[in-house]
Amino acid sequence: MDLTAGLRAYLFFARRAEPWVKRRLLRQLDDGVISQIEATMRLGEGSAPRPEGTVIWINVALSRPVSPFLTLAERLIAAHGDATVVLTTETGALGGRDLPGDVTHALRPFDTGPGVTRFLDHWTPDVVVLSGNAFWPMALCLSAERGIPAVASEATLHGADMRGLMPRDRAALISSMVAVAPATAPDAAQFRQIGVEQTRIPTVGPLEQGGLPLPCNEAERSTLAELLAVRPVWLAAPVQGAEADAVALAHQRASRLSHRLLLILVPDQIADGPALHDQFTQTGWRTGLRSQGDEPEEDIQVYIADTEGELGLWYRLAPISYMGRSLLPPGGGHNPFEPAALGSAVLFGPHVGRHRSRYDRLVAAGAARQVLTGQELGANVAELLSPERAAIMANAAWSVTSEGAEVTDGTVEMVLGALRRDRV
Repeated sequence: MDLTAGLRAYLFFARRAEPWVKRRLLRQLDDGVISQIEATMRLGEGSAPRPEGTVIWINVALSRPVSPFLTLAERLIAAHGDATVVLTTETGALGGRDLPGDVTHALRPFDTGPGVTRFLDHWTPDVVVLSGNAFWPMALCLSAERGIPAVASEATLHGADMRGLMPRDRAALISSMVAVAPATAPDAAQFRQIGVEQTRIPTVGPLEQGGLPLPCNEAERSTLAELLAVRPVWLAAPVQGAEADAVALAHQRASRLSHRLLLILVPDQIADGPALHDQFTQTGWRTGLRSQGDEPEEDIQVYIADTEGELGLWYRLAPISYMGRSLLPPGGGHNPFEPAALGSAVLFGPHVGRHRSRYDRLVAAGAARQVLTGQELGANVAELLSPERAAIMANAAWSVTSEGAEVTDGTVEMVLGALRRDRV
């Protein structure tokens, strides 16, 4: 990297800034703003041992939602056999997403010489993926010195955090990057204006919002789809014990319209399966229990799916999904993009906790509906038994969750290309 006078000045002060950073962290510790482990991560200390194999460092700017970058991390891990991801953020929040396997979360180190050096020494990343407007000069310069390729995703120069650097300094800094994927077409124009060649802009736009579809056993799906081919089906998952009465009331109301309607119920706690089976049986429902080897035969009205790791199967089979842990307080909700990505219309209660922004996006697109009672849930299930109405919602849900898929594909290839370049 060719260092301009502005970059040299920034690096000079950043290498000497750690005493000030430590004083700031001590004040935050005293005020209870951060924990001790968060303070050490801000100084570049490792939050976990460095995994074996390829390590991809993804930094999510404060101006960007975390969720699409967790999806990107999943895609990169799936595409690269031995890759793991270190995902850094400005805060501890992960935007309602659970942390995927092979992803370690840490706080971004302050952009000081000692802090970034500690971070790079510990994680020794094979590639750096920056995002948004967070082009941290020390992180980029020290990565370049070590021969670590860097790329940018959902990149923008708007409000770029370059601490007063002049345009020529920004151009020099960004010129060190292998590729830049701007967030919008105007952002792409700005990058070209500062000298980024079109050949280094592989894709433009926001990343995909949804995660990888949950897997399922295809042979089992095919068998059950054939068994249920002529029956209307709806899913309630994951259902807390206290919600079961409301779900039963909903099923009773919807069954008036379709007496062959099947409810597949996934307990929030798998161990509650037998108790839920007994509860529905005692109230007159013909009930099957998957853990006991029962199948959803023609005479079964309620099927308790009390087995681990099969949500992907049930979402594929049910065109209507009620997302549990949401009708009664305290709730907490469940990720609605899971059924939405697999073609299921989404119903939910008011207590969805950290998942609220995702539900709001689905509601705005006409892909999800909120209900307040068991009776209201039943009415909506009954209405969506119309294949045409359920299909409209399911298509809208798929559109939301697949938005940005092509950009994500291009970004995955951009990162993998940088890794291949590093190994040449």
